[in-house]
Amino acid sequence: MQVADDLDLRNRIVFYSAKNLTEQMHRGDDYTLKKVVNILITDFVLIKENDVYHLHDPKTGSTFTELIEVNTLEIPELKESDESLLTDWLRFLSTDEEEELRMLSNKNEKIEKATNHLYELSQDEATRILYDAREKTKWAEQSRLKSAKLEGLMEAAKNFLKMGLSPQQVMTGTGLGIDEIEKIQLEL
Repeated sequence: MQVADDLDLRNRIVFYSAKNLTEQMHRGDDYTLKKVVNILITDFVLIKENDVYHLHDPKTGSTFTELIEVNTLEIPELKESDESLLTDWLRFLSTDEEEELRMLSNKNEKIEKATNHLYELSQDEATRILYDAREKTKWAEQSRLKSAKLEGLMEAAKNFLKMGLSPQQVMTGTGLGIDEIEKIQLEL
């Protein structure tokens, strides 16, 4: 999900696709690769012309390969086109009920395609392992950022107290609780 346009967004998508392709290769393997499908959900209009991309010749329109596919789902475009379509996609993204996925797939060809890709990916053990590793990395990074932020706030609180600000002022300035500030005061 991308909330703001990023200058490197397209390059990042190509990089992720290439990385996912190369991670399929092992010593002695041939070039039998599984298709890499990216689903890019944006809260802005990225490209108006199309919503599914492959490598192709722009002059003739002939496809070079469908090994890499990028699907875009642009929330503002959905809002303009069909409110029920937006609702269906949001339900697709938030459900873990197989029956609801089946119903949405029957209703919309693009959701059916996304559901099929989802099933393919969930049955591939290597992809699940890769997904789990990425999730763990994200969680660890979020935890590190949270710890770093707290450490920075604690350091700021310590400096504010040294400057003579009251615990109430420090609490207002840092957002830390009074218990944390009193604990810092004791350490000074």
